[in-house]
Amino acid sequence: MCISERTKAGLAVARSRGVVLGNPHPAKALSKARRAIQRRKLEFAESALKNIREIQGTGIVSLNRIADCLNRRGEPTRRGGKWTATAVKRVLAAVSPSRMSRTFGMELSSPDQMSP
Repeated sequence: MCISERTKAGLAVARSRGVVLGNPHPAKALSKARRAIQRRKLEFAESALKNIREIQGTGIVSLNRIADCLNRRGEPTRRGGKWTATAVKRVLAAVSPSRMSRTFGMELSSPDQMSP
């Protein structure tokens, strides 16, 4: 008996006992998952922003040069890859006040509130 046959048999037994398979509220679960993903994305962006602002403080403002500096420092991206200009741009966009307001209903009165 192969794995798929055992799985199908096991699910059939569970169904016969009245077990409800799958998530009974998929829309609610999807919404919750999206919020969790966005929150983790924002948390990473806030931590990366500290390094980006430090680099910008040295006079480097080009997204490509910022990405190069982050790579030379050995800073990983959220998924462990190399920094690109697009990745830097997305981090900056992720922590912009208007984006945070739309995503989490948070109102920011000053840029200082964006720092962790």
